Amino acid sequence: MNGIHDMGGMHGFGAVDRRPDEALFPEAWQGRVCALAGYAIGAGLANLDAFRHAVERMPADRYLADGYYGRWLYALETLAAERLGGDAAVERPDHVGSVVREVDREARFAVGDAVRTWNRHPQGHTRLPGYAR
Repeated sequence: MNGIHDMGGMHGFGAVDRRPDEALFPEAWQGRVCALAGYAIGAGLANLDAFRHAVERMPADRYLADGYYGRWLYALETLAAERLGGDAAVERPDHVGSVVREVDREARFAVGDAVRTWNRHPQGHTRLPGYAR
């Protein structure tokens, strides 16, 4: 899915200003949203793929204005509305599953291997960032 969420490598947004003494949650609501997201995923009410997909569907103006935990809040609101069948309901992603995956084969690639990607524009969630296409 192409969208504002795929900002890796973009120019013009300035440096990330992170101070060593900066609070993890400058505002109390941010910590609450983080806890709610952790609970929702841990309790199986949503999974990480669905959560990310909800963030990816944010309108660009909201994405830029709402900040990190504002995006998380938007995702929680969207997933809750969809689960309840509210006005925000949209189609679910084609595939959602656990973030933990058991594998019974060796990895196909190792650190440092050359890989080839292609420039496709999926409608749903993708883990391939725009700068790697």
